[in-house]
Amino acid sequence: MSTELLIYIPTYQRLEKLKNCLASIKIAIDGYEDLVKIVISNNDSTDGTKEYLDSLFHEWLTVVHKPENEGAHSNILAAFNLNVSAQYLWIIGDDDYLMPTAISGLLDIINNFPAADYIFCNTKAFSPDQYAEKINELITTHNVSGGNVKSKQILGTSLVKFHQIINPAVADTLLGELMVNCYKLSSIKDFDYLYYKSLNLKNIDWGEVDLTTVGLTAQPHNLPMIDCYSSDSIAVYCDQVRTFNFWGTAEWIDQYDLIFPLVILYLIEEYTEKGIVDRKASLALMKYYLSAMGPSLQRQVHGLSKAIPFSANLKAELFDAIINYLYAPKI
Repeated sequence: MSTELLIYIPTYQRLEKLKNCLASIKIAIDGYEDLVKIVISNNDSTDGTKEYLDSLFHEWLTVVHKPENEGAHSNILAAFNLNVSAQYLWIIGDDDYLMPTAISGLLDIINNFPAADYIFCNTKAFSPDQYAEKINELITTHNVSGGNVKSKQILGTSLVKFHQIINPAVADTLLGELMVNCYKLSSIKDFDYLYYKSLNLKNIDWGEVDLTTVGLTAQPHNLPMIDCYSSDSIAVYCDQVRTFNFWGTAEWIDQYDLIFPLVILYLIEEYTEKGIVDRKASLALMKYYLSAMGPSLQRQVHGLSKAIPFSANLKAELFDAIINYLYAPKI
């Protein structure tokens, strides 16, 4: 049987989380092993990840060990250059966990909505102190109750234009989170993976960095959409939750005031420049941005953040974006 869904997991130094991620996959993939392939890309971890992965034997699992750490940017981009024939690609983090019906639900969507270029994979989050409880609930009952669901805008499953998905009511990071994006591979066949792979983005100078560099570094999973989708590309919105995670447990969380304001601004500017959203939608997104990111921006301005301060380049680009928004013609 042909592979309908390819799930790619970049990993680095998160052995225990990766084990639980795979435990969730084993539950979700049961009965669908012939239709789904899992590829794990180990970015030269030194915490026992290699030994653990080498001990696993599943026909649906392929493990790639990087000879050296290429950086998260390159490890994520490698998902778009795999020698695996599949219809759809779904990238999840090693700290994302599949709901028991995640795979069956996605396969149903793939079968029922063949025109879709993109599938929005809803998710939900728990607080870090619920980690052991919810992982145990998943393993023992094959169920995960509760949680803060990302998107409740639409009930059910429906086809929409891609630009309708770029909405904070659907995803407050404007599709910036890794695990919410599932791509039809034929729709992104022209994505220039090698160009982005060639950029030297492993070690950037935060004192000199500009917005584009931050976007390319932090959001490689958005690049195929930005480069290959249009406002008329077809997306599937589904209110059913596919993954769950634990907000605040990531190692970079102290850099929230640096990363998130820049990531969202970068995405707004790219969606606008490429014509994926129109001017009216772009202004609405900027209004949302200033409201949602206001506290982070204030902490940056007043030196009260734990995060690395914005460079002079970033401050100038942020200032330009705000001025352009404030003095834009009313629509």
